[in-house]
Amino acid sequence: MTSKSNIVRIEDHKQINEPGGTFLTNVRSATGGHDLFLSMDEGRVYDANPDAFAAAHFGLTLEQYRDWVHGEGVPKCSATTKRGTLCNAAVCQSVDADKFKQLHRKGLCHAHREDIALVATRIGSADRTMNA
Repeated sequence: MTSKSNIVRIEDHKQINEPGGTFLTNVRSATGGHDLFLSMDEGRVYDANPDAFAAAHFGLTLEQYRDWVHGEGVPKCSATTKRGTLCNAAVCQSVDADKFKQLHRKGLCHAHREDIALVATRIGSADRTMNA
């Protein structure tokens, strides 16, 4: 267990070279912040690129991490709108990083699920009509 006297905020750069130091930092997450205790080496990696460090910590790519944080953990639809842009509707409510990785831009929102169901119904009706 780390004693409180060895804990230093990562922003205190003059402390980074002290032997045996442990650093406390708070990385952004979809639900606010997440405290991490870092070794000296981890502190240097974090300091070089905080978002990349946090992304790796949560098991996400940098782009996924930024989407997860900025979208407050809500995975977005993978469908394309009539205008040719990605749909920004939610697939579900806010989720943790692992579930976000599984669903973001891979699932469909309610409206696009309904569109697919409607098309499938029409195709089924057309097939039955043609085979009659």
